[in-house]
Amino acid sequence: MTVTGLIFSKKSREALHEANVSTASLSLIGCVFILLNVLVLAPSTRQSRAARLIYMLAVADFGYCVSVLSFDTTKLEELMSSSGSNYSTPLGCRAQGFFIQLFSMQTAMWSISMSHFTYSLVVKKQSGRETRDVKYYFVVIFLSSVALSVLPLFRNLYGDARIGKCHIKNDGTQLAVTARFMLFYLPIWVIMAANTYIWVKIFKTLRTLRTFLMESRMNANVVVEEVEEDDDYNEDGDWAKVDVMEEEERDESSTSRVASKRAVKKAESLVYALAAYPIIQIITNIPGTFMRLENLFQYEKPDVNVYLAITHVILKNLQGFFHALVFIFVHPNKTEVAETLGACFYCFVGNSRRRARRWGGGIELAEEEGEGLNTNRELMPLEFERSDVAA
Repeated sequence: MTVTGLIFSKKSREALHEANVSTASLSLIGCVFILLNVLVLAPSTRQSRAARLIYMLAVADFGYCVSVLSFDTTKLEELMSSSGSNYSTPLGCRAQGFFIQLFSMQTAMWSISMSHFTYSLVVKKQSGRETRDVKYYFVVIFLSSVALSVLPLFRNLYGDARIGKCHIKNDGTQLAVTARFMLFYLPIWVIMAANTYIWVKIFKTLRTLRTFLMESRMNANVVVEEVEEDDDYNEDGDWAKVDVMEEEERDESSTSRVASKRAVKKAESLVYALAAYPIIQIITNIPGTFMRLENLFQYEKPDVNVYLAITHVILKNLQGFFHALVFIFVHPNKTEVAETLGACFYCFVGNSRRRARRWGGGIELAEEEGEGLNTNRELMPLEFERSDVAA
């Protein structure tokens, strides 16, 4: 039996719509900020394998937010109510459903890729170059997400999800309910379970390393590849460049003990920098899980609790914003961002002063441009220039 018509009151539909627009817009700003780092603010972080995973997650978040904002389901519900049995899902709604499915899957899959990357370093004790390359994760995630998104198209399953946006239909049919669980929630739950298992193993390994280091002092199986400030850029950044690997017994000396302690501390920094992203993925999908479990046992009545639906919409749409907050606090290269912003501020202030002097005193343009180039060159940090070239 196919159910058509409105589920929520007009006030509830407006609340869902406002929640979708406001939260998706906020996350969109966060995604733009993260992507500005790779393009302008901190281009050298592109060389960090861990940072590239974060940037790919931001791309998926960006696509999801744009998809949410691309179609207004308020008009769709009114059209559904007035058309009755003659109702046909608009193309815009189907497109929104497809891209929400696509980018939702990619967001979840990039979170598990971060977990796998950290697991390889900390638990399997691989070096940075031995871990999977980001291109490998990209191919697997792209193909998997496209496959999960294309399948509903063959049975015309994209439509009104009854939560203020289009996704797999919530029309009271067994086919739609089965597709929603098999193609969306089952992969989400598998990823949530895998993330939980992996991070429990990672934190247990870190705790074992700390305990073993304190007890034996010298035999911690951790090594850090330290790079001096004037050396070539570190492939996996500051907090990202931590190699945890098996080593032979090291000489007992205070220097070795200090290095081992520093190694464990850097390993913890890497873990804490990447752990928040999978944790956000787990938490933001909990309300949707309860909402659809409630819907599962009475699928012929597609009504969902309006407060649970709004909570699901808010948390799901705020994933990109939460990721941006984490990125700010554990930025892979805050120094480069500060240098870039400082250089931009200097250029802006310098140009304003030159324009003011030229307007009042008639200073020659050629002299001013030459002076500006020389001054900018003198104040441009050497490290910033090198990172800019490396990018």
